[in-house]
Amino acid sequence: MHTVSAETRRSAPPRIMFALLAAATLAVSACSSASTPSTAAAEGATQTLTVGIVEAPLSLDPSSGAAGPYTPMLFLEYAPLITVAPSGQLEPGLATSWHYVGSGNTNFELTLRQDARFADGTPVNAAAVEGWFEYNAKSPAETASLGVLKSVQTIGNWTVDFQLATPNPEIPLILASNWGMVASPAGVAKPSLLAGGAAGGAGPYQVVPSQTVIGTQYTYVPNKYYYDKSMIKYAKIVVKIITSASSLLEAAETGEIDAAYGSTETAAAAAAAGLKVYSAQSGVNQLVFTDLNGTVQKALGNVSVRQALNMAVDRAAIVQGIVGKYGSPTSEPELGAGYIPSLNDYYSYNPQEAKSMLAAAGYPNGFTISVVSWVDPSVGVTILDAVAKYLAAVGVTLKIYQPPTGSDFVTATATKGTYTGVQILTNIGGTGSSAVEDYQDWLGPTSILNVYKSNDPTLAGLYAQALSASNPVPLEQAMIQREVTQADTLPIYKYEFLWYVGKNVGGFQMTTGNPQPDIAEWYPT
Repeated sequence: MHTVSAETRRSAPPRIMFALLAAATLAVSACSSASTPSTAAAEGATQTLTVGIVEAPLSLDPSSGAAGPYTPMLFLEYAPLITVAPSGQLEPGLATSWHYVGSGNTNFELTLRQDARFADGTPVNAAAVEGWFEYNAKSPAETASLGVLKSVQTIGNWTVDFQLATPNPEIPLILASNWGMVASPAGVAKPSLLAGGAAGGAGPYQVVPSQTVIGTQYTYVPNKYYYDKSMIKYAKIVVKIITSASSLLEAAETGEIDAAYGSTETAAAAAAAGLKVYSAQSGVNQLVFTDLNGTVQKALGNVSVRQALNMAVDRAAIVQGIVGKYGSPTSEPELGAGYIPSLNDYYSYNPQEAKSMLAAAGYPNGFTISVVSWVDPSVGVTILDAVAKYLAAVGVTLKIYQPPTGSDFVTATATKGTYTGVQILTNIGGTGSSAVEDYQDWLGPTSILNVYKSNDPTLAGLYAQALSASNPVPLEQAMIQREVTQADTLPIYKYEFLWYVGKNVGGFQMTTGNPQPDIAEWYPT
């Protein structure tokens, strides 16, 4: 038994979408000294699949925390320890079984399959997993965190034991995300190989650096050591980055690409062109009030004011006018563990009541909220603009700052004294998240979004109980009930991921349980 120390605290997880995480990643460089993988396809795989995605990852290293439209790219190269089925159920991946040891959710153990190998042929054993977690804990942009990880112990060649200083009831869920995408020892030893894809994981495909232009086009060929040869359906997979929604659609229409990340702006045109349009509810587009203490904007420290702001917005009209059938209005910030369907309609649109509540709270002439906005490539900035119009109707000015880059977005969200809210997309569909994790993300005292260190003792108490509970769901539901009634956020609508698929691709699946399609499961028709 060998023990390594790997202390880490929670950082921004992949559920806070795109820019917030991508900005923290390291610069990408494909290392020319790495050997080029064989382009020989698995038996029977002869065709090339070409996929169009609207945004490129800043790094192919899973420890960067990168998440967004490009997440399916990571699953080509990396097999996670635990997988998410279309139903949302957790299933074996590199790990065949897992369980908590004892009570309190501080000791977790998993057993690995014995036939998995990285693309360079080395085995995915307990020592490799141990090395990955030690490396991941030191990453400048950690992915979904296990909390404070005291140590990782290898028990023989195929069992790994995790010891945590703080309880966490969501370890299996976390190991189905970037944390569980175990990278090869060669990549861990030289991270530049991971960043550019020259060394990777134990997934069904591997990157060909000589045929890859980072940020523009990525080429994958089969991992000849992959444990399930039946998964290899293509001799080559090419991912093209096309940042314009209209250009993506055009490429799909002409057959330049076989499948494309979609947009509410072009979905109707895609269907009219004969493409199959798939969508799945994925998360919540919402405005998170970061100044719940009223440190900068005193009004936001008043729960009646925040409730009034929730009542001032006509969510149904926004959805109908901007995203149509690819979204649904909601007053609830959560879709994962803790979700309570009846809370969707908790705040009805009532601008007159909102005005009365603001006046009673001492703000008859309104006030200003400064907000940092991330622009969703599928709908643009129009969502927050629409919210601003409704708030203006009750006297409240929404001053929107749209940073030019992801790095600027991260800097702005962490800036004290200026911004009092952040518009974010949270990838919390189905099994993608939980109330426990989302509390850690934006409402907990140590959250990356809680720059003014607000603390609700009632919510904090429920959270503390949930961490150690054998069944945290009832406590997580109580947490969400508290967040909604206290109006800690202003949820707008449940958004959906969209994909366009041509006639030559079969096997496409995306569901609310798992809204990220698995490209490796597609096959030529």
